[in-house]
Amino acid sequence: MTKTFTLKGLSCPSCAEKIENAIKKSEGVLSVSLNFVSATLKLEIQQHYSNDIYGTISQIVHKYEPKVSVFEKQSHDDAKRHPDHHHTDKVSKSKAILLISGTAIFFAGMLFEYAFNFIASEFIALGLFAVSYLLTGTKVLLRMVRNIIKGQIFDENFLMGIATLGAIAIGEYSGAAAIMVFYMVGEFFQDMAVAKSKKNIAELMDIRPDYANLQLNGELSKVAPQTVNIGDIIVVKPGEKIPLDGVVISGEAMLNMSALTGESLPRKAGVSDLVLSGSVNQNGVLTIEVTKSFGESTVSKIIDLVENAASRKAKVETFITKFARYYTPVVMALALLIGIIRANIHKAGNVFFGFCNGHVR
Repeated sequence: MTKTFTLKGLSCPSCAEKIENAIKKSEGVLSVSLNFVSATLKLEIQQHYSNDIYGTISQIVHKYEPKVSVFEKQSHDDAKRHPDHHHTDKVSKSKAILLISGTAIFFAGMLFEYAFNFIASEFIALGLFAVSYLLTGTKVLLRMVRNIIKGQIFDENFLMGIATLGAIAIGEYSGAAAIMVFYMVGEFFQDMAVAKSKKNIAELMDIRPDYANLQLNGELSKVAPQTVNIGDIIVVKPGEKIPLDGVVISGEAMLNMSALTGESLPRKAGVSDLVLSGSVNQNGVLTIEVTKSFGESTVSKIIDLVENAASRKAKVETFITKFARYYTPVVMALALLIGIIRANIHKAGNVFFGFCNGHVR
């Protein structure tokens, strides 16, 4: 059976990958697809594990992202009840303030280090670099410590933390601040792109109609579009969305189809014309004979395509995902190896020159 969950507040792409990989290893799970952009998790599980799966998913998600809320998603309407893009926008604004402040202070430190030449300039520059580093890098360092405690060592937070702490250890304070500032710039633009994608998806959800006016025995009743069958007669009043694809059997109206086709001008629809779900009736009353079920309607297919787009990973994306998994440990091993070799070479050089000096004497 298939289960779908909404992960409200998911904002970390690498955490999303870790969540997906951890769930794949869970008992009873046949397949997993985590769409980071729409924060939707789709599972194919064995029937007898269905009752316990919510607890398993929540435990795994909170292990990597404690602040993320998990909701079982019964339909597309659930996404409207738990919108996520407002949370992402708020996070981006706070990050923007920290990033702008940290970047400005960093460049001020660069001025004091290289442009000004007085006694205290070096100490002022050092203080500015420290403030810039703490503003932009505190969250990275905290995530690094938290992940190490949980046994999740090799990730981008660990790489940035070790790189900047190593720079500080050798006295490259401006380098440490620069690494953290530019890393946070990249994270900020990533957050902006994700927030925009989530907002577009949330707006697209709004074109999905909430009800249909079903005509039965001369009377109209509001019903869920899912319950309407092919051949049923529905009525669409001015200002309402067409809930299902069908053919107009009476009436005439202008339809706003911009959400479906991008056309700015409304289209006229009359008797015998095919009309698509998601279109907005601007005037007139249309009586429509349904030709497609709700699941096969145009608006449902569009939403499904958009929601599932991120889960259909390209070959390049799959390669990058696998590459990133081994990148950090390999880089750390190479850095350690180079450090050991350099230390031994330096030690051997001292021994050699010491021997030569003693021999000359």
